Amino acid sequence: MPLTSFSEHNKAAGGDIWFALVRTTNIVRTIVAIPEGFGFEEQTEANDTVSKPELDPERDALGVARYEFWEAFLKNLKLDDPEQLRPKPARQGYISVMMPAPSGSSWLTVYRDMLKNEVGLFLSSTRGTVGERASQSIVENWDEVHNELGGNVRLSTDPYGRPRIVESSQLGLLTNDVVRQIAFEWLAQRLNRFVNVLRPRIRSFVADEGAPGTIS
Repeated sequence: MPLTSFSEHNKAAGGDIWFALVRTTNIVRTIVAIPEGFGFEEQTEANDTVSKPELDPERDALGVARYEFWEAFLKNLKLDDPEQLRPKPARQGYISVMMPAPSGSSWLTVYRDMLKNEVGLFLSSTRGTVGERASQSIVENWDEVHNELGGNVRLSTDPYGRPRIVESSQLGLLTNDVVRQIAFEWLAQRLNRFVNVLRPRIRSFVADEGAPGTIS
């Protein structure tokens, strides 16, 4: 008879040997850490039979326009630092330029605001990380950093109440080809300057703190 039946029979008969079989199941979970300011999109198989809502044509057109804007901008971008990773075009209103801090905890956010016809950039970091502490150390030496960055750079406050190093410019209608090219050139020049000034400071701070997993 099956072992389970034997066990129950032997127990009922007052036997000394009885047992129960227990089935165990291993559950494997995958935890994905996403840097602050980034989103997560679930990928599905090509033969997924679950129906999906159709993409809003206006939203899709906006995504295409954003991608083309950043693609054109990156053609104008020249960086002095050969070790700086170049960003990729995105279907969003901003792109990210990673700084040398562990786990992607520090980066430059380069953005455009079509409602304000504004382009700009600012230093970003993940809360509670070495990237945030590096940003704070830079702010503490603001007079020196301000002089090195030049331009119209300023300190503002981010949504979490932290000081933020930011610069922006409103040059006119970004839908105008001439104005857009001027915006590309200004943004490329200022991004190169931000990288030259801020990247070495962040790298030095991370090295002094001895944090593992540093991006070169």
